[in-house]
Amino acid sequence: MQRYLVYCGVLILGSPCVLAGTATAMLNVTATVISACSVSVPTNVAFGNYNPASGSPTNTTGTLNVTCTSSTPYQIAMDAGANASTANNTTTRRMQAAGSHYLPYSLYLDSGHTTIWGDGNNSSSLYPTNSTYANGTGVVQSYSIYGQITANQYVAPGSYSDTVTVTVTYS
Repeated sequence: MQRYLVYCGVLILGSPCVLAGTATAMLNVTATVISACSVSVPTNVAFGNYNPASGSPTNTTGTLNVTCTSSTPYQIAMDAGANASTANNTTTRRMQAAGSHYLPYSLYLDSGHTTIWGDGNNSSSLYPTNSTYANGTGVVQSYSIYGQITANQYVAPGSYSDTVTVTVTYS
């Protein structure tokens, strides 16, 4: 029996492979990349201590990052925040402390604090046309958010905060 197995093994290992021909085909590999964007806020707008008697506005800067597929057009807009107030057809962003204490502030597109960052909604009263438009590059694009609290706002002492929704609309 052992001789038989050795004999079979030699025949199998020693037999030449005979190939009669070849055949080929093309394999198509495809993908459809859809437009996509993501947004993050690595640096919040943190004013720190505010002294209404200083006679000067308190300024700070935050950062948001947008990453969109290459050549994807997009718009960055910000809503009025959770504590906004509307009077005389103008919306004001406000931070709130415990109870019903509010501290108005503004978010700007520019470091000179002249263009308030709007919500991009033409039917709103929050500077609807003031938003940022750009095209995606496939890598992170960073934007500064310039915050300002005007001087002489003698509100109740305490910790104030607000939440603003940043929206990136793309096509």
